[in-house]
Amino acid sequence: MSVNSMAEIKNSQKEPVNAEPAGEADKLFSENGEMKERLMRLQADFENYQKRAAKENAAQMQLGKARAFGELLEFLDSFDAALVHVKDEHRAGMEGLRTQLGKILSRNGITPIPTLGKPFDPARHECLMQDRDPMQKENVVLEEFQKGYFFNGDVLRPAKVKVNMLDREEGEEVEEKVKNEDNRSEKGNPSDQKNNSTGGKQI
Repeated sequence: MSVNSMAEIKNSQKEPVNAEPAGEADKLFSENGEMKERLMRLQADFENYQKRAAKENAAQMQLGKARAFGELLEFLDSFDAALVHVKDEHRAGMEGLRTQLGKILSRNGITPIPTLGKPFDPARHECLMQDRDPMQKENVVLEEFQKGYFFNGDVLRPAKVKVNMLDREEGEEVEEKVKNEDNRSEKGNPSDQKNNSTGGKQI
């Protein structure tokens, strides 16, 4: 037998080098898919964390802002009380300053709570006194002792007020009187009735 023939026989008997079983490739493919799913979940969790953190930071900033303006309201109370006693020659300047302060507050979401003539609302008003005025509706605010304010629609400080309290008969008489006056007004001014029906809701 020649040397070349013996070499061919040896080569034919050798096993293929780097022959990888088919099952191993499937295993690697499955592990790769699981790893991708884990990475996607981690990415989603991280994005949710970022959103929660941003929301919490914004809430903390708003809380700090509300506290700062809450302290400023005490200064405004003193300013308004002093303004009542200011002489005429200085009053115009101080009123202009008060108007400017009010605009600054409004730009930052601080707005006064309506009180006089409005129905008493325990969420917005704090009743310090009660009175009896048969010319006014039952449970309306008669007097404001201290201004209340909203902060971005939420109550920053309730208004301190006096509330009208009537007995049952007086309350019914006032309600009937107001109702009759409204009916006469609507009949005499149909255009006003139409305008009122399409008006916006006042807070």
